[in-house]
Amino acid sequence: MSRRIERALSDGAMIAVTREWSVVFAPLGRGYRLEGSQVSVAVEAPSNLQALADIERNRVEAGFLPLMLSDSGLIVDQGGETSENALRFALAQAGAMIEASQLDGGDKQAATAFLRRLHHTASQSINRLPDDFLLPRILDFTDQRDISLDGGLGGTLEVSFAASLDQAGECLARSERKVATRLGDSALHSREVWVVNPA
Repeated sequence: MSRRIERALSDGAMIAVTREWSVVFAPLGRGYRLEGSQVSVAVEAPSNLQALADIERNRVEAGFLPLMLSDSGLIVDQGGETSENALRFALAQAGAMIEASQLDGGDKQAATAFLRRLHHTASQSINRLPDDFLLPRILDFTDQRDISLDGGLGGTLEVSFAASLDQAGECLARSERKVATRLGDSALHSREVWVVNPA
């Protein structure tokens, strides 16, 4: 099982984190238990964020495992220990590195903002998986909403989701969620891709 998170930065650069887990579905009563552990992580980041990328490379994320599944493939219990403390520790560590770095004020702000977005995305996506994560009820949708900020600045938030099932139609094969935020003349994009491959 793998997850790739991509985040566009305000200067047009991108950072991406790809994690892979080795997982096993084990029968449990009338349902299943999904258990496993992280086996690899890869981080792509601009050169001025390599120290922060190293922190992410060294972080182990498996707090969402094990998962208890019903006989219909829905998550009924996310019994793993949360990795929120590890995320907070990594954020604090990276924040101290930013403050001690030679980055100028604008770059420091951009780096700090990126870390907060990454922390939010990781904690939301990995620790609060939807009940139908492994067997999505809806395979394709797009939702767009208008947003407004103080000062009259307005824009849109668009979320799109597309998923496919394995050949038997019994488990997720791939899902992709894209988020596009447009405010005035600026736009930021992020993408999250999950892939489940049989051994």
